[in-house]
Amino acid sequence: MASRFAGAGRRRTQLFGVTVKNGAYVKRVGPDDRVCDTVFCASRYMVGSVIDLVGAGDSFRAGLTALIATREEAFKAGTLDVEEAVQMGNLMATLYVTSPLNDRYGNIPPFETLLDIVRCGRTFATYEELMAALGKQA
Repeated sequence: MASRFAGAGRRRTQLFGVTVKNGAYVKRVGPDDRVCDTVFCASRYMVGSVIDLVGAGDSFRAGLTALIATREEAFKAGTLDVEEAVQMGNLMATLYVTSPLNDRYGNIPPFETLLDIVRCGRTFATYEELMAALGKQA
C-alpha cells in the first residue's frame, strides 16, 4: 500500500496502517520520501470485556489523530514517536469498546491523562488495573 500511494516526490510525511484485534501495523514515509519498515505495535490495553466493537476503528483513529495533532511539527519532520501515537489509538479504542452502550465516552478521561498512561509504558493485565491507573472505578 505504501509503495503504491506514498512517496513519489510528495515530500511530506505519511502514515499508513492497518488495525487488527491486538494492535496495529504501521508504516511511515518520511518527508524525504524514505519508506520506513513496517512496525507492529501490540496494544498494551487489551483488557476487559468488549461490549460492542462498533466504533473501535474510529476510536483508534481519534486517539492516533489527537496525538499527531499535538505533535504536528514532529510528525511533519518525520520524527514523531509513531509507537506512542499508535498506543494512544489502542488505548482510546479499548476504552470505547469496553464502555457501556449508553455511555461510550464515560471512561475516556482528558488527553493529558491518557498521554500519561501511554508514556508510562505499562502493559495492563486487567480492566481494573487500567481503570485504577486512569483514576476511575471499574
